[in-house]
Amino acid sequence: MEVISQPITRLDNIRGNFVRLYDALKAQGFHQEAKEILTKAVEQGFFFDPMQRPVNLIEGLESMPVHNSQDFPIVEFLESHFDIIREEVIALQSEVRQQAFCDVEEPLIDAGRWQEIVFFEAGARSKKSCDLFPKTSSVLDALPLEVKEAGVIMLSMLEPQTHIVPHCGHTNGRLRVHMGILIPNDVVLRVKEEYVTWTEGQCLVIDDSYEHEVWHYGETPRIVLIVDIFHPQLSKVDKERLRTKSSSVESRVGEFMEQNHLKVIQRTAEGIRFEPNEYMGKKVARYLSQISCSMVRLSDGSMEMSSEEVPMADMVL
Repeated sequence: MEVISQPITRLDNIRGNFVRLYDALKAQGFHQEAKEILTKAVEQGFFFDPMQRPVNLIEGLESMPVHNSQDFPIVEFLESHFDIIREEVIALQSEVRQQAFCDVEEPLIDAGRWQEIVFFEAGARSKKSCDLFPKTSSVLDALPLEVKEAGVIMLSMLEPQTHIVPHCGHTNGRLRVHMGILIPNDVVLRVKEEYVTWTEGQCLVIDDSYEHEVWHYGETPRIVLIVDIFHPQLSKVDKERLRTKSSSVESRVGEFMEQNHLKVIQRTAEGIRFEPNEYMGKKVARYLSQISCSMVRLSDGSMEMSSEEVPMADMVL
C-alpha cells in the first residue's frame, strides 16, 4: 500500500499525543482513565489494539507479538556465528565493557541498569564500536545492506535486578531479532500477553510495537544481540519512508535541535553545552528578566536562582 507522507505525519502526531496522555495518566495513578484513553483511540481507528501503540502505524501487515524465528533467513545466519560473538563478548574485560556500553537514554527502567553498544544505526556504522568488537563487526558487516538500514544493530545489556517498564516501539514496520549471548536464569520478557525468555545461541523475533516489559531477577548481566529487520510484508514505498524517517544520525540531531529550539550543541570538558536559537533565547531572557535573575538551576524538583553573573562553565547542562 502506497502511503502519502503528509497524512501519515499528521496521524503520527495524533497517535503520539494519545500515547503521551496515556503515559501521563498512568504515571499519576489514573489507570482507569488511561485505559479509557486507549479504548477511545482504538474506537476512532488510530490504533488496532490497545496493547499495540506504535506512533508510526502501517496498515495491512500481519501482526503477532512473537513470530516463528525459523521463518526468517537472518536467524540461521546469526545463530551460525553465535560462538564468535559470544567468545568476543566474554573476552572483553569487565572494566572495558563498562566503558564501551552506554546507558539507554529513554526513561524506561524503574530499577537496575540498562546499557547498549550500537554497531549500526539507520545504516551508519559505528567505527568505535566495531573496532572494539572486530570479530563481531565482521559478522555484522556481512549482513545485507537492507538489514543495516532497517533500524539498529546493537548489543543490549541488563544488569541484575533490572526492570524495564511496559512500553511500545515506534513502528510496526520493523521486527526485532534478539539472539541470546549471555543469558542467566530468571530473566523474563513479556510481549503483549506472551511470556518468553532468551536462550544462548538462539533467536527470538518479536514485534516490539506491542507493549513489552522485561524483568531480570538473575545474578549476572544479560546480554543479547539485537538486529532490526523490515517486516517481510512491508512494501518498497514503506521501506523507503521508514529509511527516510530514520535517515542519518546527523539528520536526527538536526531534528532534535529544531524541536528543542537549539542553535548550538557543544561537548566540553564540563559536559554538554546547549545554546538556544533566537526564539528560545528571547523567551528565556524575558523569563529571567521578570524574575530578576541571571541564572536558574533545577535539581530534583527544587529551583535555585541567582542574580550574579555565572561563568559559562557553570551553565553547562
